[in-house]
Amino acid sequence: MRFTHYGAALGAALALLLGTTTTAAALGAADTAPAPRASYFGQLENPYSGECLAADEDTGEVFTEACDPDDEEQVWHYDTHDRQLVNFASVECLTAGEPGWWVTTQWCGFTADQRWNYEATSGRFVSQSNNHCLSRQWFGPRVLTYECGDSAQSWHFIPR
Repeated sequence: MRFTHYGAALGAALALLLGTTTTAAALGAADTAPAPRASYFGQLENPYSGECLAADEDTGEVFTEACDPDDEEQVWHYDTHDRQLVNFASVECLTAGEPGWWVTTQWCGFTADQRWNYEATSGRFVSQSNNHCLSRQWFGPRVLTYECGDSAQSWHFIPR
């Protein structure tokens, strides 16, 4: 068949999407068990403010506002494998700037400023680029990265 040379590439792409490790020699053979993987989909509520994380799909501005289950700008997907927070409305990734600067959403790439480690016990998202936590501003709705250790840095998913 004409398209058989695409088989290995397709297998590798599927393995990448499924979070398994695959080499050319291992294609079609039993693979090692992948690391535990979790995926979250829904709104991210900040218990400090009682508001949800949202992103303006036109400007990329990220802020908190009253939780609304019908607002797609408040819906996020996080996967522990790729560690990106993707906004459902814009299909863009949460992007950290320098510590203390506002976070935004931008086209997804696999860069450190778009990778977040989620600490499930504390509810914190820690930026891989600056090692600071996703924080709600104390005196307003804007969201930034700031040194970890504040109650405004806890987030929990409201499943959708």
